[in-house]
Amino acid sequence: MKTLKQLIFLIFISLIPVNTFCKEPVVIDNIGIATKQAKETNTEILLVFTADWCRYCVYLKNDLMKSMEQINSKYTVCFVDYDSNRDLARRYNVSSLPSSVILKEKTYKKMTGYSNFTSYKDFLNL
Repeated sequence: MKTLKQLIFLIFISLIPVNTFCKEPVVIDNIGIATKQAKETNTEILLVFTADWCRYCVYLKNDLMKSMEQINSKYTVCFVDYDSNRDLARRYNVSSLPSSVILKEKTYKKMTGYSNFTSYKDFLNL
C-alpha cells in the first residue's frame, strides 16, 4: 500500500510543470521583443552588448545569470551580439566590450567594461 501511495505521488509531481518550482530567468536576444515585454512589465530595458570571443563578456553574463531574478524585477534584459548588431552598437556609441545600456525614455545610461558585479549593481541601482 505504501508503494502505491509513493507511485501516485511521483506521478502527481511529474505532472506539475517545472517552472512552478523554479522561476526561469528572463533573457531576450531580440530588442523588439524586449521592448514589448518592458512595456508589459513596466520595466526599463537593459541592453548588454557582448561577444563570444570576449572574456569579460562571459564573466558578466555568468554574474548576470546568477542574479537574474533580482535584475528582472527592474529591467528587461536583452543580450545583444556585438558582431551581428553593429548598427545598434553604433546607435549607442558602443565601441568596447562588454557594454551595458539602460534605455530611458529619451536618453540612455551606459557602462563600458566589467571588473566586478558590485560596481555593476551600482550601475543598475540595485
